[in-house]
Amino acid sequence: SSWRADTRRRSVDLTTVLAVYCEEHLTKDFQQTARSVVRGILVELSDSPSSTYLDGGESEILIGIRRFLKLMAKYVQPSAYLSVLIPRIAGNNPLHATSYSEDGSHSEQERAIHALVLTAMIEGTALERLLPSWLDLLTLVASEDCIGSFAGTNLRSQSTRVVMALLDKVKGEGIDALLSHCDQKPGERERLQTIVSTSLSALTIEDEVDSIEAHQREEASMRLSTLLQGQFRLKMDC
Repeated sequence: SSWRADTRRRSVDLTTVLAVYCEEHLTKDFQQTARSVVRGILVELSDSPSSTYLDGGESEILIGIRRFLKLMAKYVQPSAYLSVLIPRIAGNNPLHATSYSEDGSHSEQERAIHALVLTAMIEGTALERLLPSWLDLLTLVASEDCIGSFAGTNLRSQSTRVVMALLDKVKGEGIDALLSHCDQKPGERERLQTIVSTSLSALTIEDEVDSIEAHQREEASMRLSTLLQGQFRLKMDC
C-alpha cells in the first residue's frame, strides 16, 4: 500500500541525514550497511506498484538511495566498499565466497543490485581515491561475465552503468590523471589498452534490438574508443 512506500521514502531521507552525522562509523560498518541497502532495494523493486516514478523512469526511493550512497562514498574508503561489492558482482567464483554465499555463488539479481550500488559509490568518490582500483573495476564490469551476451539483461544494464560511471571520472583532464597513474607502474599503459580493447569487444552483441540498453552500450563503446584514442595521442606526444 502507499503508506509503506511513504515510510520507505522517509527512511531513506533519515538515513541520508544520519550518514552525515555518523561518518566515522561508515567505513567500519560498511558491510552491514551495504547488506541493508541491498535489502532495501530488493523491497523497493518487489513493491514497485506503490512507488512514485519520476521522469527518468526510476522510482523516487531508488533515486534517494543512490543519493545516500553517493554521499556515503565521500566518507568511506574505496578499499572498504570495493572489498564488499566486487565479490558480489563477480558472481559464481569459489575464490569470492562471502557472508552472503559460502560457495561464492550469487544470483543475477544480487549481482545487478550490487552493481547499482557500485555505480553510485563511484559517482560519489573523488578520482584520486579511485585511481588505484580504476583498471581492476573496468576489468570486472566490462568482462563477458558482466556485459557479454550470456549475461542477463538487468546485469548487463547495471554493469554498463558502472562502465559509464568509470568513464565519467576520466573525462577531460581526468584521462591525464589516469595515464599518469598508469605510468607509475611498468606495463600499466599496455594493460589499459588491452582492457579497453577487450571491453569494446564485450560490449558488442550481435543482432541486438533497439533499446535503452543498446543505446547505453553504444555510448559506452564510443567513450571507450575515445579513451583509447586519447591514450595513443598522449603516448605519441611523450
